[in-house]
Amino acid sequence: MNVLRRVLLAAYSIVLVAAAGGMVVLAWNQDQKLDLKVRHLNLQAFITSSSSEKWALILLMGLIVLFGLLSLVVAFIQGGSSASDRSLRLHQTDGGTVEITASALEALLRDQLEALPLISRASPKVRLRSGAVESDITVTTDPGASIATVTVAVAETTARTFKELVGVSHVRRPHVRIQHEPGIVSGGEMAPLSPPPAETDPVAPAT
Repeated sequence: MNVLRRVLLAAYSIVLVAAAGGMVVLAWNQDQKLDLKVRHLNLQAFITSSSSEKWALILLMGLIVLFGLLSLVVAFIQGGSSASDRSLRLHQTDGGTVEITASALEALLRDQLEALPLISRASPKVRLRSGAVESDITVTTDPGASIATVTVAVAETTARTFKELVGVSHVRRPHVRIQHEPGIVSGGEMAPLSPPPAETDPVAPAT
C-alpha cells in the first residue's frame, strides 16, 4: 500500500469514526442537539426515538466506530511482503552498502553449497538481524558423510560466499540442519538390496 492510499484510508477512517461517534452522542443524549452555524449555513441535528431503537442505533454506530478504528490501524500497518522478496541492506567491507533481495542471496548460497561433493541438495533461508547476516540452512547428504565435516564445510562456504562474493562484513555462523538421503551410502552409490532367500528343493517326506 503506497503513501497516498494510506493517507486516504486514514482520512476516511477518521471521518467515519467522527460521524458514527457523533450519532452515538446524539442518540445517548436525546435532549441535546447539534447546532452548527457557519456564516449563512445553519446545521441542526437531533435524534428522538424509543429506548429500544436508541440502543439498536447505538449498537450499530458502535460497530461502525469499531470498523473505522480497524481501518485506521490498517492504514498505518506496514504492508507485509514475502520473505523471499524482501530487500536486505547489507554493509560491505569497504564501507559501502548494497541492497539485495533475500531470494537472490539464497539462490547464490544454494549454488555454492550444492557444488560441494558432500551435499546433494541445499535449502538456505537468509535474514538480516542487528546488522549481521544470519542463515538457516537445510542440507541433504548421504548417510556415510561425517556430520562434523559437513557442518564445517557449510559454515566455511557460507562465510566465503557472503564475504567474498557479496562483500558483506558481518556474517554469523549459520544454523545447519542435516538430512540424509535415503537408500544411499557414502560415496554416492546406491545401498545394495538384501538378496532374496535361496530357493531350495522340497524334501520328500520319509516313509
